[in-house]
Amino acid sequence: MVLARKWMYVRRPEGEPKETDFALKEEELPALEAEDFLVETEYFSLDAGLRGYMELGALPVGSPVIGMALAKVIESRNAQFPVGAVVCARLGWVTHAVLNRQQQKELRPYIVPEVAGQSRAIRRSCR
Repeated sequence: MVLARKWMYVRRPEGEPKETDFALKEEELPALEAEDFLVETEYFSLDAGLRGYMELGALPVGSPVIGMALAKVIESRNAQFPVGAVVCARLGWVTHAVLNRQQQKELRPYIVPEVAGQSRAIRRSCR
C-alpha cells in the first residue's frame, strides 16, 4: 500500500496566496495493473500561470493543484518506464502517483535523459 499526499486548492486567494488557501489530502493508491507504473515526485513546478488559473476559475476550488512534476519510477509493470527512470509529466502537486494506460495518454509522461554532472533540479526539461 502506498499512501500519496496531494495538495488541494481549497480557497481563492485574496491578495497573496496563504497556506490556508491549500490543504494536504492523503489517499491510498491502487495496486499496479498491467502497464501501470508508480512514481515518487522529486520536484514539482509552481508556474506563474497558476495564479491566473485560480483567479479565472479554470482551476476550480476543491481541485488538486496542477503543474508539471519530475518523478522517479519506484515500481513498474511497464517496460517503457523501468524502475529508476526519471519521468516528467503533468502530475500536479502530489508525492506519489500510479499512472495507468488512460493517464499515460492524458498526462504524456516521458523519460528525462541523464546528463552527467547535472542536478535533477535543473534537468526539469518538461515540455
